[in-house]
Amino acid sequence: SNHFSISVGPVDSLYVATQPVGSTGGRPLAVQPRVGVRDKGSNVLTTANASAPFATLLSNNTPSPLYGTTSVLCVLGVSNYTNLIVNAPGDYTLKFSLGSIEVISAQFTVTV
Repeated sequence: SNHFSISVGPVDSLYVATQPVGSTGGRPLAVQPRVGVRDKGSNVLTTANASAPFATLLSNNTPSPLYGTTSVLCVLGVSNYTNLIVNAPGDYTLKFSLGSIEVISAQFTVTV
């Protein structure tokens, strides 16, 4: 038989593998998010080690201050955020962007 190669396509979408869980203002989120990259066939791009989704904090769809490391390189197709902090109490979501590709997390609450 003839030799052939199978390769994945470029990054087509992001997904939130682990949803963030709020905390007390000024403390790291109780559960830090994990964001993965997928190709057009919804395959996790385990070779996308150079991709680094950027996190933005949203309050009522308006950007708000987010502290910590907001851009984390993918390892085996997933970015593991470890130190995101929100200072002000309220209800928030996180928007993760990689170029023009975006995904928004579930809502979480930060308390006083």
